[in-house]
Amino acid sequence: MDLSYKISQILKAKGVSKKFFAQRLLELKPVLKSTGETPSISSIYSYLNGSREIKAELLPYIAEVLDITIGELFEEDEKVRIKILENILKSPTHKEKKLLERYFKLEEHHYNKKLQTDTNYSLYSYIFAMLPYASEKFLYTLIDVLESFKDSTKRAEDEIKKKHSY
Repeated sequence: MDLSYKISQILKAKGVSKKFFAQRLLELKPVLKSTGETPSISSIYSYLNGSREIKAELLPYIAEVLDITIGELFEEDEKVRIKILENILKSPTHKEKKLLERYFKLEEHHYNKKLQTDTNYSLYSYIFAMLPYASEKFLYTLIDVLESFKDSTKRAEDEIKKKHSY
C-alpha cells in the first residue's frame, strides 16, 4: 500500500488537515540523514501527495503526530487485503502456490486433529466411507436434515447463552 495514501486515510479518519499535520511534524524537528536538516514544508506536502518518497527516519515522527504505532502505518484494511489476495490467486507464482498449499494443508491437519478428538469420529469416518454408495436424492436429503440440525443446535446454544448472560 502507498504510504502517503495510508497517511491521508488516517488524517481523514481523524479529521486532521494536512496543514495541521505538516505543522505538528515540523514542531517535532525531525532530521533527515541525507541532509542533516529538518524537511521543508513543501517537502512534507510532497510526501503527503505521493510525489516524493517518505524517508524511513520520518516514520517515528509521523506515527507520533498521528498518535499511532509505526506498524499501523503499514496495516491494510480488509478490502485492500482481499483485493491483494484476489490478484495473487489470479496468477500465483510458484512460491505463492507452495505457500498457499502449505497453509491449507496445515488448516486441514488442524481440522482433522480436532475432528479425531471428537467422540463420534469413528461414526463420521464410517458415514464418509459409505457416502459413495448413496443416491444423489439421499445426499440432498441428508444435507437438508443436517442443516436443520445445525440450525436447531445454534438456536439452542443462543438460548443457553442468553440465559447465562442475565
